[in-house]
Amino acid sequence: MGDVLTLEGGVGRSWMKGGVNAGLVYYAQWKVTSDSGSDLPRILQLAGLQNSKNKAYALGPEVRVVIPKIEGQLTFRYYKEFGNRTVTEGHTFVAAITFFLHRPFAQMRKQQPAPAEPKP
Repeated sequence: MGDVLTLEGGVGRSWMKGGVNAGLVYYAQWKVTSDSGSDLPRILQLAGLQNSKNKAYALGPEVRVVIPKIEGQLTFRYYKEFGNRTVTEGHTFVAAITFFLHRPFAQMRKQQPAPAEPKP
């Protein structure tokens, strides 16, 4: 019903040689065009709200942990919205699992020398 511009980003820090990352994430979203189309509810048209452009902001923590056994990582992110216009404010919790296609840990295990056999 209209075009939206979204900016996302964050800042953080790594520990354990990049195995754990934590930081602050954000998003900002603006409606850049007015609502239009035949599916626009009549009540919005009658109230003159088709030109009300939404905006929303959110901020929160993120933690990401690399898990070599699964060749992937777990990410947990929480957003608290504020400053919204024309929509309700809320909270968002995201839990994601990502698998690495290039399998870096399997490649690292192959490159390690075999353990030396004990001497008699």
